[in-house]
Amino acid sequence: MLNEQHLHDLYDACCRTNTLWKNFDIEGFKQFDIQTNVTGQFNRAITKHIRLGQLAEQFIFHHIESIDDYHLIAENIQVKENQRTLGELDAIVNAKNRLVHLEMVYKFYVYDPSQGATEISRWIGPNRKDSLTEKLTKLKNKQFPLLYHEATQKLIRALGIDVSALEQQVLFKAQLFKPYRQNISFEQLNPECLKGFYIQKEQLKAFDNHVFYIPKKYDWLLDPHDNVKWLTLTDFQNAVDIYLSEQQSPLFWVKSPEDKFQKGFLVWW
Repeated sequence: MLNEQHLHDLYDACCRTNTLWKNFDIEGFKQFDIQTNVTGQFNRAITKHIRLGQLAEQFIFHHIESIDDYHLIAENIQVKENQRTLGELDAIVNAKNRLVHLEMVYKFYVYDPSQGATEISRWIGPNRKDSLTEKLTKLKNKQFPLLYHEATQKLIRALGIDVSALEQQVLFKAQLFKPYRQNISFEQLNPECLKGFYIQKEQLKAFDNHVFYIPKKYDWLLDPHDNVKWLTLTDFQNAVDIYLSEQQSPLFWVKSPEDKFQKGFLVWW
């Protein structure tokens, strides 16, 4: 399991990750207003291996609990009808005396200019298995409407809350990666989410004399640092072959001879 310092570093990185948009609503979704700086240690017990998205949820739950004037009323509310699971509400939060149904998202997206005609449509998962458009559609058509199902309303009333008093908001955090050596413009999304680039294997020759590291999935949250075992370009190329053969795009850190760190995805496509 993760040691205490490692867990806190991940917690801090998650909370500091910027929201994907901030100054106006996207597709009708309003971002939840929460500070990015953290105070105190993360002290929730993580007793088993969970997915990165679930870990990010735990970090955000704890972060909400640590802020004055914010109260986490309920989390991971399972909605069932006749023994059939309909879905789950991420959280009900009292934020400065405003009741919020909150859905949380933490994503890694790469920019593919061939995907559609809009800024939103061009952000996809590094393995080409998901996209920002698909996630927004799921929120709009499934996750937000679940609040108004009769089975959900019974659960909310049991908390002493009138569903009509709830605002629906998202906390949508993301790290974005652009094509290598290409500039892109941001009109709707937050440029502060840009964390690196993506590249194909044949482009790696531009990184001669650099060293590389392939972080574990949890450490995708982190900025690159020097306290790792670096690989030469040749060793890195050999190490990534298994990922690429399985149509997986590994995230990597790279360090230049001048000790400049960068972060990127090596895409299989």
